[in-house]
Amino acid sequence: MNQIWALQTLLTNHFGPQQKLVSKTRNGDKMTKTYDTPKTPFQRVLDDSGMVHKPAKARLIRKNEPLNSAAIQQQIQALTAQV
Repeated sequence: MNQIWALQTLLTNHFGPQQKLVSKTRNGDKMTKTYDTPKTPFQRVLDDSGMVHKPAKARLIRKNEPLNSAAIQQQIQALTAQV
């Protein structure tokens, strides 16, 4: 189960785009929500200029280069079949 969790984390953080809520405004009874453009958590870390140091970004880029989403999904399916 821990192996599945680790692989799922890689898949989500490097290949799963997510939208972040930017603002909510209320107009009477109606709530209007505004979202930013979808990005993966990996892309958000790279885009953030001040919060993450350059060595950490370089380490993440090296970790991301060999990743293959199809291979990760196949590994997750194989491990799930074993359970």
